[in-house]
Amino acid sequence: MPRIFMTYVELAETFGGDPVSARAGAIECGLSRFKGSDGVTYVGLSPAMTAEFLGQLTRRALADSQTTAQVASLNALASAMRDAIQPPTERIKTAA
Repeated sequence: MPRIFMTYVELAETFGGDPVSARAGAIECGLSRFKGSDGVTYVGLSPAMTAEFLGQLTRRALADSQTTAQVASLNALASAMRDAIQPPTERIKTAA
């Protein structure tokens, strides 16, 4: 199974808290850590944390697709309402 590595800042943003508590939690849980060539420490997620992270991504993607579908539906409704409110041009021409 592929591993996911995050910085302390990314851990804090993903799972809540701040980078200092993310570091302490990573040490306490015995998660693998290494310093990258860029000088930043990376933490390997446990299988449970990986599942939670991927679940968050899935929920976010689903919410985005539902929002997109709802916006499209509202645009179609607005277009239908504009068409219903504006009188047909044939009626205007025959009345004149």
